Amino acid sequence: MFGAGRPPSLNEQLTLVMKDLGQELLPEDEQVAAAFLDTEEHVSLDDLVRILNERGTPLDASLVARTMRLLCDLGIAQQVRLRGASFFEHLHLDYHHDHLVCVRCGRIIEFVDTAIERKQRRVCQRYGFTPLMHRLEIRGVCAECAATVPATRPLCACLAGETVQVLEVLGGQSIRQRLMELGLTRGTEVTVLRADGPVTLDLRGSRLALGRNEAAKVQVGPTTPETDEEDGGPDECRHHHHGHHHHHHHHDHRTLDDAEPGERVCIVRVLPGGGPIRQRLLDMGVTRGTELLVERKAPLGDPVEVAVKGCHLAIRKSEAAYIEIE
Repeated sequence: MFGAGRPPSLNEQLTLVMKDLGQELLPEDEQVAAAFLDTEEHVSLDDLVRILNERGTPLDASLVARTMRLLCDLGIAQQVRLRGASFFEHLHLDYHHDHLVCVRCGRIIEFVDTAIERKQRRVCQRYGFTPLMHRLEIRGVCAECAATVPATRPLCACLAGETVQVLEVLGGQSIRQRLMELGLTRGTEVTVLRADGPVTLDLRGSRLALGRNEAAKVQVGPTTPETDEEDGGPDECRHHHHGHHHHHHHHDHRTLDDAEPGERVCIVRVLPGGGPIRQRLLDMGVTRGTELLVERKAPLGDPVEVAVKGCHLAIRKSEAAYIEIE
């Protein structure tokens, strides 16, 4: 019936399942199915109504919705929620994919990453969890839209979720002084939490809200991305247990808690998995390549006092255990 060695197309699979059920599609259902199966895009009900109108076969939206429910029930289509709206996509057998969604232009990019899939399976196996389904949606800005974003822009022009660094604070002395007292100094990294009214920020783990006029005075630019590093387990697995937490090292490098007073060392990396501790260390300037001098350690090794970038810092032993050195 079908070409040798060739799996049946979705259209042919639809014919097969309807035959198995002993049913036939109505003519209008066939028109909706054809419009849906002829496109490889994610389509909404409104998109399908428009496509049918352009084909000269206009149908009521309620009939289109009924047919799409049928296609979903038959495993030919699946409904996904992207950008806060419902879309339909083809449901191919043995083909799982995830989505990149551009929040500026609405573009949806499908991608397959076998490393991500393998890691998810390993996590499920580790916890004895039986996976049934999953969906990964990464919201961000596509390359085309990113190319149009100026290198320097006001904070109020940023999108929710963006992490940027402060380049300059404009305005009169009083407004500049106020914003600097809030911590918005040159080089400070902030993450925009909300930007559709007052601009709400994550500043070193604390929330900060600015009026849009104030946010317009803060000029920001992109941060320097960190290079991804593979590790043997999940990037962030949080379990809440009472009692002490033990951190085990499985790396060739020493960590800062092992350094002796008087040693001058270089940061190799700040280990993932430290949660708020890791972010606090990064905010203090303890990043890859940073040189520091171990000045002294308390009798029990806690805290570790270091000199870095002209500053003197006291780092708890539990924090120092997340800093690899050489």
